[in-house]
Amino acid sequence: MVRDVSYEEIKIALFDIEDDKAPGPDGYSAKFFKVAWEIVGDDFRKAVKEFFCKKKILKEINATAIALVPKVQTPGKVSDYRPIACCNVVYKCISKIIVNRIRDLLGILVSDNQSAFIPGRSILDNILLSQELVRGYHIKRGYARCALKVDIQKAYDTVNWKFLQTILVNFGFHSSMISWIMNCVSTSSFMININGNFHGFFQGKRGLRQGCPLSPYLFTLVMEVFNLILKRCIRENEGFKYHWRCHAQNLTHLCFADDLMLFCHGNSRSIKIIKDAMDEFAGVAGLIPNLATSHIFFGNVREPLKKSILDILPFVEGKFPMKYLGIPLICTRLFKRDCKSLVEKVKLRVNNWKNKTLSYAGRLQLIRSVLASLPVY
Repeated sequence: MVRDVSYEEIKIALFDIEDDKAPGPDGYSAKFFKVAWEIVGDDFRKAVKEFFCKKKILKEINATAIALVPKVQTPGKVSDYRPIACCNVVYKCISKIIVNRIRDLLGILVSDNQSAFIPGRSILDNILLSQELVRGYHIKRGYARCALKVDIQKAYDTVNWKFLQTILVNFGFHSSMISWIMNCVSTSSFMININGNFHGFFQGKRGLRQGCPLSPYLFTLVMEVFNLILKRCIRENEGFKYHWRCHAQNLTHLCFADDLMLFCHGNSRSIKIIKDAMDEFAGVAGLIPNLATSHIFFGNVREPLKKSILDILPFVEGKFPMKYLGIPLICTRLFKRDCKSLVEKVKLRVNNWKNKTLSYAGRLQLIRSVLASLPVY
């Protein structure tokens, strides 16, 4: 994991970066370095090698431009934008090398509840499991049950750096690897890209950059701590009851990056234990659920008990269908109206293709590769 970085490893990491990725503040794209590799290759490799030898990164290399990407069609406030970090290519190459070295360890360190960025695991695992568990929530008989869809407020942006360093130590990472990671994370500086112009220059104090190759893997480790806290809370407190069909697997939650689904029996005690775990996690990691956008779904839970549960955990009471990882989850059998969003997506793709001059074979290939994949997902 902490072996010397070879020149070939540096080249592989660089050429693994997509050509058309947005450049950082220096304006150079990955394609520039690839095309000019015979000219700039030696200097590029020396810059990367110096970081791994000295365990320090130049502030110019770790400077980041923040692009504000709208979350909605007509953004009207700051929270309607998602900040995306545009990092310099040299930094991306450094972080790619680190990612390539730690990726295979995540399958050992991270529980089966998480499927994001873990080799051999799929986003479809979470979708299919969630769909199976919420099926029949509209039926007023059987076990009382609850499903919680938790929206973590500014998830990547609020991770505590001291907490991150602590978990890297506790997960058994080598001291040199921890030093490399924390240098990448904690020495970042930012400027805002507004209408093509850079404004401001300030240091980061917490958080992981969305757009940094390293961030998703570190966030997966952060969320694994929540899994450990929740398991301990369940073990130490009597009265927790598992969701229907989850006891044999000890299944309490599913996590894909910052998309968190929790499942439990529909009683106040189980909800209280989950809330205590979330509060403890918020205290150490800095990750807080957004009460206004987090939802709780009830299956055969009577109204007085609903009120008691909502007093403990004041989420918004949700209704089906709900969207999870881009897919609508339904509790009944599939109706025509449930396929409306899929039909709209297909129509949108087809309308966009009308503007392109494509042969019959080209149109057929697009249908096979793009349209056919939409309903499958």
